[in-house]
Amino acid sequence: MQPDLVLRHDVRALDGSLLLHAGTELSAPLMKDLISSRKRAFQTAFLTDYGSIRKDIAELACTPPYDTIFKERESVDVVLESMRGTQLAIPLLEALNFFRGNDFYSYRHCLMVFALSMLVAREITSDYKDLIRLASAGPMHDIGLASIPLNVLKKSTPLTPEERGMFESHSAAGYVLLSYYLGNTINLACVLARDHHEKRDGSGYPRGAVPNDLLIEITAVCDIYDALLSPRPYRSASFDNRSALEELTHMAQEGRVRWEIVKALVALNRRTGSPLFQTEISLERRGVAPAGNLYGIVEKSPPWGGQNILLQEQAATDKIHALFRPLTKESASSKEDGYASHEVQDANSLYRFLFEQSPDGIIILNTEGKVVHCNEAALSQTEYTREELAGNYISETGLFGPAGEYQPLLYGKPAADKNGFETMFRTKSGATKHVYVTSQMVNIRGQNFFHLVLRDITPQKKAEEALQESEKKYRSLVEGMDDSIYVVDRDYKYVFMNKRHAMRMGLSVREYIGHSYCEFHNPEETNGFINDVDKVFKTGEPVRHEYKSKRDGRYFVQIISPIRDRTGETMAAIVSRDLTERKKIEEELRRLSFTDELTGLYNRRGFTVSSEQLLKLYRRNGQKAFLLFADLDGLKRINDSFGHDAGDRALIAAANILKITCRESDVIARIAGDEFVVFPFGSSVDEVEKITRRLESNIEDHNKKTPGRNLSMSFGVSSCEPDSDCSIDELVRQAEKLMYTQKNRKWASGSRREPLYE
Repeated sequence: MQPDLVLRHDVRALDGSLLLHAGTELSAPLMKDLISSRKRAFQTAFLTDYGSIRKDIAELACTPPYDTIFKERESVDVVLESMRGTQLAIPLLEALNFFRGNDFYSYRHCLMVFALSMLVAREITSDYKDLIRLASAGPMHDIGLASIPLNVLKKSTPLTPEERGMFESHSAAGYVLLSYYLGNTINLACVLARDHHEKRDGSGYPRGAVPNDLLIEITAVCDIYDALLSPRPYRSASFDNRSALEELTHMAQEGRVRWEIVKALVALNRRTGSPLFQTEISLERRGVAPAGNLYGIVEKSPPWGGQNILLQEQAATDKIHALFRPLTKESASSKEDGYASHEVQDANSLYRFLFEQSPDGIIILNTEGKVVHCNEAALSQTEYTREELAGNYISETGLFGPAGEYQPLLYGKPAADKNGFETMFRTKSGATKHVYVTSQMVNIRGQNFFHLVLRDITPQKKAEEALQESEKKYRSLVEGMDDSIYVVDRDYKYVFMNKRHAMRMGLSVREYIGHSYCEFHNPEETNGFINDVDKVFKTGEPVRHEYKSKRDGRYFVQIISPIRDRTGETMAAIVSRDLTERKKIEEELRRLSFTDELTGLYNRRGFTVSSEQLLKLYRRNGQKAFLLFADLDGLKRINDSFGHDAGDRALIAAANILKITCRESDVIARIAGDEFVVFPFGSSVDEVEKITRRLESNIEDHNKKTPGRNLSMSFGVSSCEPDSDCSIDELVRQAEKLMYTQKNRKWASGSRREPLYE
């Protein structure tokens, strides 16, 4: 059992009775026992007839921000029509009605995610059963919110860790509630409630697993989309439509959600009528995410401490400290003499100027830890007023957490020792900042003080964290791709390789790194690779080409691009994609486009392409070209008398006769219903006459061997001199005319046989 399928909070039924305790593992036997514990089956009601659900969906779809997608009445009707016949347990419907009266944000979210999901599903899947399943499950996807107290659901300030845990476990609670009220755990509604927060990279909750149902993924994307678009208590402003779609596009680009679902949402917004696969999405960010979004922010103590770092701009602080020491010495002397020298006054003025104008926060503490002075930068950083800080113990402000974590750095070192540490502090409003603190003990008029300089390094830390997160995501993306990806330096040595390429090559990544490309490939492949890499280094432009691997005979497309490492050194990144299956499909499509499906011969298109090439060859060689046009006599009578299946069998038999009559190199085609053509390869008059005699003989043999299935064919032969400009179409027309001449002679002489095809 995965730990995230262990309940973090009690789950109660919608009537308040306890179903499962916190800490319970949601195993299959336990869920079966839970369902068995039901004292009765719950009555159901039609979704469209309960309360004002139908009316509310129709009204919400016509109001911003949803009216962009539902601007056509047909879209609303599609959703409402899908609800017809959907029945749900009455307690579940009552829970939706409770949200309507007490937390309209959650109520609107449940209905509109369902409505959006239905529209997207219609764009992506053609399976009507899927739409029926989604219609029954969609409105209940967030029913687990019923396990969260209303004051927490509607909270507009940062959550406590306990409250955040409630939100993260509401999916598991919804799974339990729906399994209990619906009487099984495999219903899509149950699985949807549990997994609809999941993403394809496993970054959701509660399970951290990739969803394996398209309908769940559709709901997950629509859930994110609606959460961004619609207002919430914890957000001063919502995302506009462009920013919301760009956020989803970014997630799709990272592999966290399906591209086709995001494309469907974009297509629905545009309403251009273009097919989904033609929808183009820009990766440029042009929208602006709203400020003041408190979603996900947890009200908790920051992680104090951290690794010490040295600041590059310590010189400015040193100057202040240098001024502090002569100032205190002169001040003590001046007190005894009863006057202050001009030098002391000048130094004091300079110190005050530097103290107040410093971009870094400065706080002066006495040895008891009380704040005796601070500059404007410190007040701005902490968001406290001077009156709120002065005279208070630094530990009581809560800026740096428990005093024991930083006191040794302040009090445990000699005065001449400069100590710095990286930490976080919490401002008056509860926001956290990364700071680097340097401290030094100074003596002023015989009294020791601690001089703290606070350098706000929050932007740098966020940039570092973003870079680390970006590197982690892109590494995960590269490692998870089906493409082979590797990087070589200017000596063609591997410096990086993803697991897919190592698996294809049959060795571990460690066995490749630092070794040259030529050690693992034959000279021909190596020379081609080196030429391409050198071209990339020389031009700075990517090189793309397709090739067939000598190792396993598979087809690949290889793209070599220049990249720079952190030192600025240019390297070559190679992405190699396996095209073998695509090549097979292309070849099959090409074969199908040239082949008559019934007989296996060329169709008209295949005949035209092949025969035109052959005609050009004849003309270059000065050869005369011949063409035989054959017609299956009486096909209409066979179809009328014995059915079209019999007609198909007759056509197949005629095609087989032509195949055994002609050579493998000859071009044979069925160009119409009962019409065949043969374009012999390298034929002369004698050879064409032999073909016609063999054809007549083979027809006779067929009729003898298959009594009751007699065939009769009429044919004509046309020719073309090498210096003539006649076309294939003209050869066909001439041969067809001669064929009809022969057919008419048969009718006139009475030698034409009536077709028999039982």
